[in-house]
Amino acid sequence: MNATIKAGTNTRISSASKLSAIPLMLALGFPEPGQSMVIGSYFEPAAATPPWTQVASACAPDEAAQHKFTATEADVGFRSGLVTEETVEGSAPYYWPYTAAIPVVARCNVAGAMDHGAPSWNGLVIGYSDPDGSGPTARVTARLVRVSRPWGSTEVIATFDSNRTDNPANTERHEEAVQFFHSFDFSENEYFVQFSVSRSNANLIPAVFSLRLTTLEKIPG
Repeated sequence: MNATIKAGTNTRISSASKLSAIPLMLALGFPEPGQSMVIGSYFEPAAATPPWTQVASACAPDEAAQHKFTATEADVGFRSGLVTEETVEGSAPYYWPYTAAIPVVARCNVAGAMDHGAPSWNGLVIGYSDPDGSGPTARVTARLVRVSRPWGSTEVIATFDSNRTDNPANTERHEEAVQFFHSFDFSENEYFVQFSVSRSNANLIPAVFSLRLTTLEKIPG
């Protein structure tokens, strides 16, 4: 289930709208206000494992869409005038052109966690914009992937889809979270996060600006 993170000062538990939940949260052992970030129906406590964070523009673009890929500050999206579908020249023995769906794709290596032992992460957070919400014209997806050693086989641990969120009307820049359950083991595995940006209308500007692996707790009630 995807949970919305509102961008700005209203993400802090100390905001007035969250005060009524604080006594119950403290009684159940949740951290004090100021140590947490509210993420929709979850919050991010002060965890023993620091989060893994990444700006989207620092990730490696997939070669299939390098001609469409553009980065501005932290944002990754489409070059002006380009969309997901394009005409591709055929190859032997079929030389006629065909239409292919080629979204903007990038992969981000998850590194640095071995300094802190096995991380307690159970949440994938993605910062993005999808100008038509759950509509079909624009879309952002992401997935966390485990790569086993030494064979390199892969397993998808968590997925996100901007067209299937709990808040489909949100078309602003914001963050959303997906909770998952996995025991990270960096001695036996590597990990990466892959995201994609799609659009069929060049006037819309979907983008990804941040990714995060962190520890999430469910807000009571």
